[in-house]
Amino acid sequence: MQSQTTALKPRNGILVLSGYGIRVRVWRGQLVVEDGLGRDRRTGALHRATSGLRRLVIGGHAGFVTFEALRWLSDVGAAFAQIDRDGRLTASFSPAGTQDVRLRRAQALAAATETGAAIVRTLLAEKLGGQLHVLRGLGRGAESDASISTIERALDDLSTAVGLEELNWLEALGASAYWSTIASLPVRFPEANLRQIPAHWLFVGPRASPLGGRAHNAASPAHAMLNYCYAVLENEARIALLAAGLDPEMGLLHTDRRFRNSFALDVLEPVRPDVDAFVLRTLSEQTLSPRDFVETRIGVCRLAPDLARRLTESAPRWAARLTAVVHEVAADLAAPPQTSHSSAASATPRLRAGLSEPLRGGTRAGGARGDDRVVAEDRPAWVCQDCGAVVSKGHRRCRSCADVDRLARMPRMIGASVASTARRRAAGIGLRLSPMVAARRAAKISANQQAARRFRAGAPRRGADPELFRSDVLPLIQGLSLRALEEATGVSKTWWSLVKRGKKVPQERHWPVLLQLAQEPTD
Repeated sequence: MQSQTTALKPRNGILVLSGYGIRVRVWRGQLVVEDGLGRDRRTGALHRATSGLRRLVIGGHAGFVTFEALRWLSDVGAAFAQIDRDGRLTASFSPAGTQDVRLRRAQALAAATETGAAIVRTLLAEKLGGQLHVLRGLGRGAESDASISTIERALDDLSTAVGLEELNWLEALGASAYWSTIASLPVRFPEANLRQIPAHWLFVGPRASPLGGRAHNAASPAHAMLNYCYAVLENEARIALLAAGLDPEMGLLHTDRRFRNSFALDVLEPVRPDVDAFVLRTLSEQTLSPRDFVETRIGVCRLAPDLARRLTESAPRWAARLTAVVHEVAADLAAPPQTSHSSAASATPRLRAGLSEPLRGGTRAGGARGDDRVVAEDRPAWVCQDCGAVVSKGHRRCRSCADVDRLARMPRMIGASVASTARRRAAGIGLRLSPMVAARRAAKISANQQAARRFRAGAPRRGADPELFRSDVLPLIQGLSLRALEEATGVSKTWWSLVKRGKKVPQERHWPVLLQLAQEPTD
């Protein structure tokens, strides 16, 4: 049985590699990638200028990535991430962003000031508002109404909460009510496979896994999908924080822990409800296949490579929203710190606007969060018109969005170039010549054609006899210089060089001139 190989290409700027024997290397300036399972392999070669690659995500653990490949990714501004199939972000690499140590110092000191509490209060207000939006969309009766009331009370209490511990408690209170309603949602599988599917796979199930009591080590397909999407979200949050000059590990709401992106987990809180809605919509609209999941020997549910690849391709929608959240957090950290605790009167204007009208859309609708006027004042003067990232003065787009815009305009530019080339060819204009040189060349071609018609004297056009030329004329002109041939005929020396080597045959109108030139005595 022969192996089958298919081509690998990025989709929406994202390329996901999975399976075994993954290879990422550079060959002749191109990034060569390969993945697959068994005899089914995929391979591709990406060029720096045309690949459009923004994210390279590894979904396996068997293979290699060379140092030169990482440098290639850095040169094109693409990020690299390795996400295990159980939803753990194993490794992450992203291009360097703003390097302002003052912003990181403010981040480190924020946990002990009201600035940190205000930032967490704003993030949690958006998260609870998003959870309300998800629950109201479910419409599950009394159970959903009770959870909505609990989350609304927690949202109201945010304005009077003092310190990070109380804010954390309110977030946990809302999360408990939120997940208790979602746990009973059904998960659809084909009826023919119901006998071989565990009973707890047919529902979303509680957020806390029975394998250890935490959210990790998901025991059901729904939470396996959520964990994987959260890992994609964490990677995007980490990239956005590094681009803004913040440390993804010094958290406010999430405590510091080794090998954990605590601050990335903080800033992704407002976007979590968006991911929940995305997964729940997928579960309600699609019938899952048992082949999309794999159960380990201890009962952990993991995603198959194809499903993991499809979920990873949702990263662009989270990246745009996280960028807006991160830049608002950066603007709050850059402001003078507040050292006194206060109540609702000290809440940020953006939070007060959000509490008066729950943020159901937030950045999910693609616009500003809360009061548009206040948010616009908080944003830096020069930001990307597409994603909101800080750009240099005078620039309209950041590097990533500019690359996306350039790729979007490329088909139109190519079409215009092809049309222009066709017009120049129809007019007899050389593609690599200036207009002046092209005009001279066109005039010379026209003169040669007229001389050929005069020589034929109305006779039909026919090609010269190559055998007669090689036997009677070519031996006589071998001793003539190329310059003499050019001056006598008006044909270039390059052409006569090919003629003397036997690769070209001149028109018959040149033969008398050549014979006369050969009979003249040489100096």
